[in-house]
Amino acid sequence: MPDKAPPNEQAVELPSIYFNGFQLGLSNADVNGILMLNNQPAVGISMSYTTAKTMAEALTEIVAGLEKATGSKIMTTKQVAKGLESLVAKNKGADDGQPH
Repeated sequence: MPDKAPPNEQAVELPSIYFNGFQLGLSNADVNGILMLNNQPAVGISMSYTTAKTMAEALTEIVAGLEKATGSKIMTTKQVAKGLESLVAKNKGADDGQPH
């Protein structure tokens, strides 16, 4: 008996978005978020608590694998901001055009 013909499969076009920041909140049923691009809202997202926790675990595993493979620890945006604040405070007045 011949094999069944595969169903007609069409490529699904999914929207793609890049983001470099986010804001998160929660409701009584879901985790809600805004994905940001250069501090501007780009898209809203919502997901169940279960999906959010599973996604958090998967992201942690991916980043940990990259850190292990490269031997480099990836900084969070909070760590980068703190470092930049320290750098600005250290260099305050350094470029004021006056000899020091």
